[in-house]
Amino acid sequence: MSTKFNDLIPILICEDVQKSIDFYCRVLGFEVTDRMDDVGKTGWASLRNRRVQLMLGSPAYLPEPKKTDGKYPQKNDPSQKLKLHLHQSQ
Repeated sequence: MSTKFNDLIPILICEDVQKSIDFYCRVLGFEVTDRMDDVGKTGWASLRNRRVQLMLGSPAYLPEPKKTDGKYPQKNDPSQKLKLHLHQSQ
């Protein structure tokens, strides 16, 4: 059994969400569809440009991963599980 996806919206972690919003809108033609300016260090936003959607979040928006042996887990570490957050559109 497999799951069929209609779309996938990535969240990009940005040091300064407000500056990133300005760049994506002014330079790349995105529009803000939702935003929370008081989340994390510099906020969170959802953007759209035609069929392309993405989210921007400050580093504090996502919890810091736990360190293993004083290091952050790497992508190729099979003992670490990838967390995927899915949102179903209505």
